[in-house]
Amino acid sequence: MFRRRTADEPIHSDGPKLAPVHHLGRRDPDGDGEVADEALNTIAGILGILGRLDDNEAERAELQAWVQHLVNRAKSPSSQVIPAGRRDWAGARTYLGRLLTDRRDRNIKALQDLRHAVSAITGTLGRAVADDRAVDKRARDELSRLRCAIEDQSPEEIRRCAMVAVDVITGALDERERSWAKRLQEVSAHARVLEGRLEVAEREGAVDPLTQLSNRRCFDTQLGDAMAAVSIHHEWSVLVLFDIDHFKRLNDDYGHVVGDAVLRTFAHVLSLSFPRQRDCVARFGGEEFAVILRGSKALDGLRLAERALARIRDISVKTADGDVHITTSAGVTEIRPDDDRDSLLKRADAALYRAKHGGRDRAVLTA
Repeated sequence: MFRRRTADEPIHSDGPKLAPVHHLGRRDPDGDGEVADEALNTIAGILGILGRLDDNEAERAELQAWVQHLVNRAKSPSSQVIPAGRRDWAGARTYLGRLLTDRRDRNIKALQDLRHAVSAITGTLGRAVADDRAVDKRARDELSRLRCAIEDQSPEEIRRCAMVAVDVITGALDERERSWAKRLQEVSAHARVLEGRLEVAEREGAVDPLTQLSNRRCFDTQLGDAMAAVSIHHEWSVLVLFDIDHFKRLNDDYGHVVGDAVLRTFAHVLSLSFPRQRDCVARFGGEEFAVILRGSKALDGLRLAERALARIRDISVKTADGDVHITTSAGVTEIRPDDDRDSLLKRADAALYRAKHGGRDRAVLTA
């Protein structure tokens, strides 16, 4: 549960040192609550940039309409009825989130198509070189027979000219083969570099933009890999679900700008608490987060979850009204060989439910 620190209360210093969140308290003149000027400038700026980059005329027009609404209080492009003079913050966030999700999905599909195209081109070039080598071999065989026929003739001049022609043609064929082999090596090298860049781009497409953790798409892939490892290789693995306590009330009391700052801070603490590269730390959705601990047993997962909860108690997010302290609840379950995705998530959700209804700020392990 979150609370405001009083003036005479000491600030905790045992937890990780996080960058404070500043300038979150100026009141917006349209009466929407505690909304910073930076939020208006940031959202309008992002929408403006996207509008300039977009080649879709209809989409660009809608983006520009949102910019005008947020900056100049023009009519909201959404279907919601908004009182005159007020800004539709919820509609802008929903629209921007949907737009970024759609673009990310399109980019991932385009990257996959490009990867397949590169692979196809490389395969085509390889087959072309192989075909040329077969043709060259037949040509050399014919030239060898021609050489023998010429050598059996008596006129020296015919023999000399024919031998020169044979040498020239053979040299040309050899040069073509060397040239093709060199070109194939160059194309293959470029393809490897391009594939590396595509892999980086795909990884970036698997990151939640607000928290910089893995997103739900990446989590689903990692969960499938972990379940397969448990089922096939009998590897131990644990799933932990986290849910920030009373997050909706926090958003209502402080506004979404502070709420986003809390989510970023919470994500940072989770990254510090689960630093292993083989583990997956993801934003599961909204204020819910998930961690997949590969090679860990149930009690290890519970201990690590409780350590993360302790760290979260020791941090705060600074606002103009004082420090916001948060707690979280966690559900821990071991991945079983006979699990499917639904049964596993249902069991983790049940553990999280018990933690919430047991007083919050605690981790519960399923039986």
